[in-house]
Formats: sequence, C-alpha cells, structure tokens
Amino acid sequence: MVSQSLDRKLSLRERINIKLHLLICEGCRRMVKQMKLIRALSRRHHTPVDSGTELQHLSEAATTRIRERLDRELQEHSKQNDL
Repeated sequence: MVSQSLDRKLSLRERINIKLHLLICEGCRRMVKQMKLIRALSRRHHTPVDSGTELQHLSEAATTRIRERLDRELQEHSKQNDL
C-alpha cells in the first residue's frame, strides 16, 4: 500500500493505517525513504542516452507485475510485524 500511495491518492482510512504502521515499523519507514529517493533519481536522470535514442520504459504489464509484487511483499512484511 505504501508504494500505491506514491502513485494514487489513498483513502483517509488507508492513509491512517499507513501512518500508524510507519510509526512502529522502522523497516517500512526505511523502504518509504528508499522508494522516494529512487523515484526522484529516476525522474532526474530520465534523459535521452548518448546514441540519441530515448531510454527504454517498462511495459505496462511489467510495471503492474513489479508493483503487485512489491505490494504483496509489503503486506507479508506487515503481517509478520503484527505477529
């Protein structure tokens, strides 16, 4: 859900749940910082390569698979921390 918060507006309940979880989970706080850094760096370095061609982008399907896997792993991590 944290990665979704970077891509879409979350409901009030979702935002509260994330904030509460981040208060107790150092690993997820670290992950949020890393995700924001990666996003900022990728935006900064999104320029044409020397050969004059544009950088390759992931297909929509690949992007969806990656996002879904990250969300699953975050949920698994969250469940493990709740135990």
